[in-house]
Amino acid sequence: MNSPGNNMESEVIDSEFFEREIDGEIRSMEVVRVTRFNSKNPDKPNRSSRQIIIHSPHSAGLEIGQNPDHFSFEDQEMLKVFPELISQHELEEKTPEEKERILNAIKEIILLERDNLIIELAYSVASKVASALEDVEVLVVESKSLLRAYTDLNRKFKDRIKDPRNALRSIIDFEKNPQLVEPLNKAFDVYMSVLEKYLNDLRGIWLDFHSMNIRSSIDPVDLGSSLEKMLDYIDSYTNPSRLSTENRTSDLQTKAASHDFVNGIKEGDEITDGELANQIVSELSKYGIQLTKDQVYSVPDFVTIFNIFIKILQNPEASGLSLDFAIQDLAQANCLDVKIDRELHQKIRELCIYPQLDPQKIEKVSEGISNAVVSMLALKQRQGRISSEPDTQTSLKSNSSRHIGNDEPTNGGVTGATATI
Repeated sequence: MNSPGNNMESEVIDSEFFEREIDGEIRSMEVVRVTRFNSKNPDKPNRSSRQIIIHSPHSAGLEIGQNPDHFSFEDQEMLKVFPELISQHELEEKTPEEKERILNAIKEIILLERDNLIIELAYSVASKVASALEDVEVLVVESKSLLRAYTDLNRKFKDRIKDPRNALRSIIDFEKNPQLVEPLNKAFDVYMSVLEKYLNDLRGIWLDFHSMNIRSSIDPVDLGSSLEKMLDYIDSYTNPSRLSTENRTSDLQTKAASHDFVNGIKEGDEITDGELANQIVSELSKYGIQLTKDQVYSVPDFVTIFNIFIKILQNPEASGLSLDFAIQDLAQANCLDVKIDRELHQKIRELCIYPQLDPQKIEKVSEGISNAVVSMLALKQRQGRISSEPDTQTSLKSNSSRHIGNDEPTNGGVTGATATI
């Protein structure tokens, strides 16, 4: 999974960084990366007005194809730029055993909270679609350093501090570290500015990819910074006695779960591409993969994808869809029929925190999705709902790499200046 495929090539066309000054040293992290997938056909045009954009906001923490057993704190750029995320635990005052338990809990929360195996799926789908459609630009937008354990990129753009459902997670002790609020929000805004930039140019299909645990927690707890709260949080999502007895199915989010009075959206309204949703359900069923619609949850108004889909609804040449895959549909899963409590507990922990990629499952899921996307894009073009000719007046992203800091605008365009916090 480390490369798109023998008949494909990919290139990073956009990359945004965030910088912060720590003890006189400028530290930098790559916040977001955009990769374009191309067929190696020399006759393929350099760009097209039609696009497929695959969004993977919660993939930070591991590189594509990296075994979660090989997770390293040293590889986490966010923890270098925000060292307070570790120093808040006052490890220097702890015994070696306590320090090890705290660091292991932090590691497991980082792995538990990320959308495991989704970036592998996104790259596989992108490769297949680009290979099938030589006149379509296929892009993957992914988080590179913002760990979901600390910053949830699927939370709404505004009121992130006032609203308890905000992007900044409660594992951060803001009473001890109030200075983190502003730079964390600025790093969040760097990501969102890139997201909006590509969303504004979209003529085609937007796919939002996520993964979820095998079962729902029936005893959810708040994520806190103390060791006790961290361990309780992990247990609430991995202990069979605190989980539902039914395994989740992979799910499509198509309907609004909330009202949006500004845009006239009511609870239950379909806000995504119903045709594409039905096509994906049909294609995946051919591979024996069950996909439900809005069974796990619909789209609430406080998440980023709600804002994305509202904007897409206003664009006659764009459509979008959000898919949340149950981890057992992507990973090697040998716990589905285990009945012994102790063994089941260990197997679910392994699947949720340390999932091992199943190449055959990734291949089947990506094949079904890419088939559906290719069919729907062709249908939309035939019906005149998406332009087939490149728009030379609207130049898409050129290769770029920017460093964003204190002097950059937030929630809007980027200027490319280098600044520090």
